[in-house]
Amino acid sequence: MTNEEEKSKLKQKVSNIIDRAEQIKSLQNTVKEKTPSNSLINTNSTDLTPQEREVLRKSSYVNNQKYFPWLSRDIYERFSYPNLFIDPDGLLELSLEQKIQFGGWKRPSQIMSDPQMIYFISSNSIIQVSIILFKNYIIFLSPTRIILILNLSIKDIVTDCSFVASLCVSSAYEKKFKKPLITSCIYPQNKNRKPVYNPSGKYLIKLLFNGIHRKVIVDDLLPVSKNGKLMCTYTKNNNELWASIIEKAYMKLMGGYNFPGSNPGIDLYALTGWIPEMIFNKDKTFNQESTWKRILNGLNYGDALITVSTVNIT
Repeated sequence: MTNEEEKSKLKQKVSNIIDRAEQIKSLQNTVKEKTPSNSLINTNSTDLTPQEREVLRKSSYVNNQKYFPWLSRDIYERFSYPNLFIDPDGLLELSLEQKIQFGGWKRPSQIMSDPQMIYFISSNSIIQVSIILFKNYIIFLSPTRIILILNLSIKDIVTDCSFVASLCVSSAYEKKFKKPLITSCIYPQNKNRKPVYNPSGKYLIKLLFNGIHRKVIVDDLLPVSKNGKLMCTYTKNNNELWASIIEKAYMKLMGGYNFPGSNPGIDLYALTGWIPEMIFNKDKTFNQESTWKRILNGLNYGDALITVSTVNIT
């Protein structure tokens, strides 16, 4: 084979690779807005191999629910209805602690005087609901007084600490760098691309899962305790919804509020699309000084999101 023949074959291979890359890049454009009820993608598309179509089909089923790939046209989803929207997938499974104190599902308009999606983005405003458990107690009696010593512990009503930490660090980034890192996933939005409260109660949340952005549809029914308090993540502003709605969408994707727990790497990836990096401080190659400088520089330049876990505190 001559050099010219080899060059020609090599050029052809490169051309095929570039064409294939462009096909993959335009994957979302090959997915039809409406698909048959037993299919999640355009199975007649010549841009996807049978293996790729099968992977996309299977990956769209999560916890027995279908989550369609996100399309640019999804921002025009219907959000206004004559009656209050109810999620056709049903109510989310509650955690054990929620079930014990459960008072009912309430709409924001039933528990808030002036519901709004975003009042002020701040990591300091996010609240994860917890309960205080009385493990045991000791009573000391004397002629003049009674001394009661309690052994207390705190338990989260929903065990999604890593998710709440992810919300906190993302909102801190958004506040500092003025970029909608986390709130941009909430729809409907106004003409300024800001999420807004929907009186009809329907929301669309854009999350990255199983290799592609997907749309998670939820209603605004929130779990409330017997004394009328929210039993999900919320903010200090009594009329603000964004934290509760994003949490509900992620809990739906995870199977319900009876979420067994995760880690911030997984949660942040789903929320922001930022690829997590694991650093093992017990590894032989770990360098404390250089790692700290790298993390600090990334944080200052807006290139890093950082969360820290702790051991159990009793």
